[in-house]
Amino acid sequence: MTDTLPPSPPSPSPSPVPADAARAYLDKRVVPQKDWFDKRAKDAKDWHFRLAAAQMVATAAIPVVNVFVKSVMASTLLAFVAALAAGFSQLWRHREHWERYRASAKALETLLIRYELRLPPYDGEDAGARVIADADRLLAEEESKWTAAIRQPARPAPQSAPPQDE
Repeated sequence: MTDTLPPSPPSPSPSPVPADAARAYLDKRVVPQKDWFDKRAKDAKDWHFRLAAAQMVATAAIPVVNVFVKSVMASTLLAFVAALAAGFSQLWRHREHWERYRASAKALETLLIRYELRLPPYDGEDAGARVIADADRLLAEEESKWTAAIRQPARPAPQSAPPQDE
C-alpha cells in the first residue's frame, strides 16, 4: 500500500473587486507609476547618450587638435572633458538605470494591457483583485531592488596594484 497525500486544497482566490474599483486603482496608482518609469527611462537614456557622445567626441578630437592646432592646452582640455564624461557615466550609471526603468515600465504596461483585454490571468471573476495584487507585487519588487542597491556596501579597493605594462 502506498501512502499518498490528499490533494491540497486550492488556494483561496482573492475576494472579488468590482471592475470600476480595479480601474480606479490602476488609473491612480499603476498608470502614474508607469508614466514615471517611462519618463525616468527617457531621461536616463538621454544622459547616457550625452555622456557617451561627449566622451567619444572629446577623445576623438585630441589627435586632430594635436595635428592641426598643436595646442597642449586644447588637447589637455579635451582629455579633461573625456575623463569627466567617463567618470560621470560610471558614477551615475545612467545606462543601468535606463534599463531598469524601461523594464519596470514595460512590466506595468504589459499588466495593464493584459487586464484591459481580459487575457489570462485576468480573464476570470477575480480579475480585479488579481491585477491589483500583481501590480502591488511588481511595484514592491522594484522598490526592494532599489533599496537593496542603495544599501549595498561599497566595493573594497583592490589590495594590490595592477600589473604594469612593460
